[in-house]
Amino acid sequence: MKQRHLLFPTLMIALSGIVIYLTSSFPVARFQQDASVDAAFFPIIIAAIQIILCVLLIAQKQIPTQAHKTNQRISTFAAVL
Repeated sequence: MKQRHLLFPTLMIALSGIVIYLTSSFPVARFQQDASVDAAFFPIIIAAIQIILCVLLIAQKQIPTQAHKTNQRISTFAAVL
């Protein structure tokens, strides 16, 4: 399975998007307390950080592949000279 480095982060991005949607759909928390943030604040922040990390994982996997191709071209031209 060569695409596991792309499949898992994409799946986690989709699940985090669903969590953000479901968390924001609840109007009020079931408990009332004197807090400066809403009850949905922390789950949304965690899901957003997870999305950012998964995007970085996908980008990290794609960048070395492109850099390796560039190095191959340079070494081919160096061999000719």
